[in-house]
Amino acid sequence: MISVAGVVENLYETITNINKIRKMAHYECKITARRNNVEVKISSNELLPGDIMVVPNNCLMPCDAVLMTGSAIVNESMLTGESVPVIKNSLSPFGKELYDPNNFDKAKKFTLYSGTKII
Repeated sequence: MISVAGVVENLYETITNINKIRKMAHYECKITARRNNVEVKISSNELLPGDIMVVPNNCLMPCDAVLMTGSAIVNESMLTGESVPVIKNSLSPFGKELYDPNNFDKAKKFTLYSGTKII
């Protein structure tokens, strides 16, 4: 009986943890995106590659994105473990720097990663 109770408790905890991870992975929020030169409010699930979006304030990033203009302060502690916020700058508007996702050291200055908190 004790073994059966232990197995049932372990199974219950495993299922609960899996459901929590699924909820964390399925993050969705409303964002402002520009499509056909018109700004529209859409769900983050409706984003497509190449969409231009306004980075939401005080929320988790719904996807990986490249910062095209402005700057952002990001808390990447969920990814890196560092509790110090990081400043992200935009790509040069004059094309002096090209975005290369394969060059991680260079690309991380411009990339806003999914799941990080925008401060």
